[in-house]
Amino acid sequence: SYFRDDYDFNDHHYHWHIVYPYAGIYVNETLQRTIKRQGELFLYMHSQMIARYNAELLSWDLNLLHPWNYDDILTFGYTPVPGLRNVYGARPPFHGWYEVHSPHLLKNESKAFPPKKTMIEWKNNLINSINKGYLMTRKRGG
Repeated sequence: SYFRDDYDFNDHHYHWHIVYPYAGIYVNETLQRTIKRQGELFLYMHSQMIARYNAELLSWDLNLLHPWNYDDILTFGYTPVPGLRNVYGARPPFHGWYEVHSPHLLKNESKAFPPKKTMIEWKNNLINSINKGYLMTRKRGG
């Protein structure tokens, strides 16, 4: 797990999310993205992290990562080193992502934002758009 415990790598990831916050930043009381095409940059940066991680796995003759599903159960646990545990937390074995990272959502999943059902729908929409070769969007306010 030395790769996952790499302070510099995790600091890069953490800092990226500070510079480009998920929801954007407030400019004149309006929430705006920090840069144009922020979502594209988000996907690119994370795909590069996964590519590096897969390269490390191959170098140790280990299996590549597989796409995560929201109902997957972790078969092995992972506890980061103390300096990273405070930021990322531990993942106990034989638990799902949802119950580890959002235990309060399990109590009343219908009030979760976004609920698991919506995240699965978004994922399916993205996969369908990739397969079609284009993405349909809504106009602001529409």
